[in-house]
Amino acid sequence: MQFQVPQFIEIEDKIVGPLTLKQFIYIAIAALASFLFFFLFELWLWLIITVVVGTLASSFAFIKVNGRPFIILLVSAVKFTWQPKFYIWKKEETKELLPNLPDIKVVREKEAQIKPLENLWDKLNTTTQPIKLREKGGLKIFNRIKEPVEQFEVQRKLTGERRVYKRVDYR
Repeated sequence: MQFQVPQFIEIEDKIVGPLTLKQFIYIAIAALASFLFFFLFELWLWLIITVVVGTLASSFAFIKVNGRPFIILLVSAVKFTWQPKFYIWKKEETKELLPNLPDIKVVREKEAQIKPLENLWDKLNTTTQPIKLREKGGLKIFNRIKEPVEQFEVQRKLTGERRVYKRVDYR
C-alpha cells in the first residue's frame, strides 16, 4: 500500500484568500487600529499613524529575513539592544607537560594523580597482572604471554601542548 508523503511541510496553508492566518491577523489588527484611530485623532495625525502601523503590519506579514519572519528579527534586535552585554575572556594557562621524553618515574607519578576510576580503567585495559582486591590470581593464559614492553609516545597538539601516552603491545 502506498501513502502520500507531504513534501512542503514548511509552507503554511492559505486560509483567507492568498493570505495565511498569521498574515491575515496582522493586516486585520492594523486595519482595526487604523479604523479606531480615525475617530480619535485629527486627519493629518491619523494619516501618519496609519502609514506607520500599516507598514509595520505589512512587514510583519510579508517580509522574511534569512527564512525567518520579520517579527522574530525585530524581537531579537530589541533584546540585543536592551539586554546587558558582558564579554568575559579568561586566558587559560597551559603548561608544558613534559618538555623532554619522560622517564618512567615521572609517568608513574602522573598515574598516581589520575582519578581512581580512570586509573582502574587504565589498569583493566593495559595490564596482564591481577588487580588487587578484585582477582585472587591471574589467569594462567596470561603467564604464557610475553611481558609487554613499555613504550611512551609524545603527541603535540596544535596549541603546542604535549601529552604523553603509554603504549602497550601484546605481541
